Amino acid sequence: VLEASGDPSQGLVAADRLCDLVPGSGHLLHMPCHIYVQTGNWEKAIIQSEKAMRADKRYRALSPEQTVQHVYMTHNAHMLAYAAMMIGREKEAMTAARDMWENVSEGTLRKLGPGLDRWMCSVYDVQKRFGRWDAIIKEPAPPKFMPVTTAQWHAAQAVAYATKKDFKNAELKHKAFKETVAGIPEKTPWGRDSAQKVLAVADYFIAGEIALQKGEWGSAVELLEEAVQVRPDFAAGLNRLSLAYGRLGLINEAIATIQKALEIVPHNAEHPAPLGQRALEQGSLSAAESAFRNSLELDDAQPHALYGLAEVARRRGRYELALERVDAALADPRLDAILAGRFRAYRTEVLDEKANFERLEGLVDTCEAESDHYSELALIYAARRLWEHASELQRQVDPSPDQRERLAFMLFRANRFREAHEIYVDLLAETATATAA
Repeated sequence: VLEASGDPSQGLVAADRLCDLVPGSGHLLHMPCHIYVQTGNWEKAIIQSEKAMRADKRYRALSPEQTVQHVYMTHNAHMLAYAAMMIGREKEAMTAARDMWENVSEGTLRKLGPGLDRWMCSVYDVQKRFGRWDAIIKEPAPPKFMPVTTAQWHAAQAVAYATKKDFKNAELKHKAFKETVAGIPEKTPWGRDSAQKVLAVADYFIAGEIALQKGEWGSAVELLEEAVQVRPDFAAGLNRLSLAYGRLGLINEAIATIQKALEIVPHNAEHPAPLGQRALEQGSLSAAESAFRNSLELDDAQPHALYGLAEVARRRGRYELALERVDAALADPRLDAILAGRFRAYRTEVLDEKANFERLEGLVDTCEAESDHYSELALIYAARRLWEHASELQRQVDPSPDQRERLAFMLFRANRFREAHEIYVDLLAETATATAA
């Protein structure tokens, strides 16, 4: 009752009491996890799931021939995989996801297929979460008698190919996904929904992800909006939709969308980081830093959060701190090849910018700077929102109309309104004279 309520934390006391009340029952050891995952107590959910799986192992040793009990046993491993994913513990998540397959024979799977089908895609979920795109592509097909899992396998591979910019194979896998879904009976359940409804969301998501990877932001927005319209609580879709909005420059929409994702899954480390990215796009460094730190509270090595904090430090001119943070992200063994390449390129950019900044500062300090040097350095300080210093540097630039307009803007942002107004008036007068002539 409390798990599905507006405040599942009311169930924490009861969940804690139940933890070791019946140590021989894997299912009862597991049940507190339903409250723990709803309240972001990921460590407790992992510990309790491990207890449940150990009890299951003891039970199987005593009574190896089981049927319906495998549904509960599989769910214990499924819960462990989910909780471990949420705090970036890839090895534990993947071990649990593999365990789901290893402890159920093909004969039992055939009998229990409809009851287990929607959970057995956990291997692909873990691989997606940690960007293991090559591993997804190499993953063998699941049994054909498990159509929901097979559809999810095609979906994961479509996203993997799209991420690797192999759009031909991404489209082929998307087509295979649709064909598999078409063969699933309409009344096949997926929790409280039908499998058809949930997979319809995945259909839009695959197409939206392909569009995102192609840089077709408008199409991505349309497709991902369709996905979240079918299922408004689809947090992963909201996350990607926020990215598409941001690429279109619709920052307010992007922020509102990722905030919805946070409301749905407030304890997911993946969601605060995109909120930080949207804040960066608005130039709000404090808000961005706060969001990235919130992400790291849930997963202390979340790569996008570390990358975001590096960019915050870079924009503040703290290059050494930026390099330290991006190095921490690069040291994470979970980092996939695509992200690692992006982070290494970013590290090179920071080093180049640091060297250029120090060169320009040196030229100014030794009075060797020319107009272009002052202009470039003024823009760097303006990017850091240090408007007073930026405007003083900009005064040393050759007074062309464009450069004077830039100076007026910097003075305005430095709250030196009278000086800015005087420059704008002069520029207008010059424009009027030139037009009349």
